[in-house]
Amino acid sequence: MMKYVDYGKLAATLVDLRTGDAVRLVAREDTREKAALCRRQGWTRHQAEVYAYKVMSNEELFHIEPVLVEVPIEDMPGPPLRRVMCEKCGEEVNDYREVMVAGKVLCRSCAYGGYYQRLGTRRLMDTVRTSP
Repeated sequence: MMKYVDYGKLAATLVDLRTGDAVRLVAREDTREKAALCRRQGWTRHQAEVYAYKVMSNEELFHIEPVLVEVPIEDMPGPPLRRVMCEKCGEEVNDYREVMVAGKVLCRSCAYGGYYQRLGTRRLMDTVRTSP
């Protein structure tokens, strides 16, 4: 299972769901400078970085630390624990991610605004056929 959470950082937290053990990896600031030292004649900066990242140790590439992560039951892999219908758009909302607004059950998009804008009810294939 992978859960993407965008904090704008080059970091990853890995959790063993069976044991609860977790580790956080953060890219070290100095890896590009170290990679530049691996540059061979005729190589681009990118080629030197790719080579260096293959041969550098984990400790040279990342700051690594054990961490504690509490994974809510609704984020665990498997079928949804429950489903409710958004009273505005009619779409299903899984695993307690609904929002109550003025006594109505809403999905987060309807409650807070989504990352997309509805263009209408045209079918996808109609849109594809009319595209240049």
